[in-house]
Amino acid sequence: MKTTRQTVKNSRKPLMAAYKQKLLKVESLCKKAGGCLFDRMVLLVEVFNDQAFRLDNGNLDDWKLGELLDRYVADAQMEFMQLKALLDYQPNRVVWETGLACNMYAEMMVLKGAKPGDDEPKRTRHVITQAEFKALQEENKRLVAQNKQLQRYKAEAEQLPQLKASIKELEAENRDLRKQLTAAGSELVCA
Repeated sequence: MKTTRQTVKNSRKPLMAAYKQKLLKVESLCKKAGGCLFDRMVLLVEVFNDQAFRLDNGNLDDWKLGELLDRYVADAQMEFMQLKALLDYQPNRVVWETGLACNMYAEMMVLKGAKPGDDEPKRTRHVITQAEFKALQEENKRLVAQNKQLQRYKAEAEQLPQLKASIKELEAENRDLRKQLTAAGSELVCA
């Protein structure tokens, strides 16, 4: 009996506290989350570069298309275009598994010498002269007049089938009247 107790005592390992087991599980999940984000980004970049996707969404500029894809990475608390830049900079899945995307992005920006806001799209401002403005106003007036003329042509074109039907009816009536005149004329000659 003594040997059985010794075997039981020797086979027992010190149990890890439940919270420690949970924390280890959370760490494992965090590593998987980084890898999952990497996999999502690889797929999203393929979608982003897909011509059919671009055409289906009105061939918008890159930033607008990126905004459409933001919802697929909202849990990362970053925008698609930021994560795309990070993926371009760091295309290694293992690195994504071991680090937080926001921290890696911040490091990337520091290494590139970027300042806050540098990753935003640049807004350009085009200044025009008074003469260019007046020329644009005249062009606008011309195009408005041309549009009105085209609307009138369209309305007339829509009436065309009705007018053709009326012409056919009138031609048929005309033929009937000629027949009646011819018949009446021959009756007068005979009488």
